[in-house]
Amino acid sequence: MIHVINLGEVYYNFYRDIGESETEKLIQELSNINIKTRFDLSGNFWRQVSKYKAVIKRISLADCFALTLANQEKGILVTSDRKEFEPIVPLNICQIDFIR
Repeated sequence: MIHVINLGEVYYNFYRDIGESETEKLIQELSNINIKTRFDLSGNFWRQVSKYKAVIKRISLADCFALTLANQEKGILVTSDRKEFEPIVPLNICQIDFIR
């Protein structure tokens, strides 16, 4: 699953690199392989996002959404962003797996 905030990050990064048409194909491929988009924004959810942003140095707000969703679902956060997430691993918020 992916939070819609993080899906927006995927979209704008690919949009800049490969354009709208190819990005739309990529987004469709995510849907085709059953990646579920989550829209969570309950009071507890956005508060936890905000707490992570407040206490973890140098983390983007969007990455706080990914952390909160992975923690809430007791899932694994999969990322290629070692710079942002390697310092977070020792906090044991959730399992973080790096794809590169």
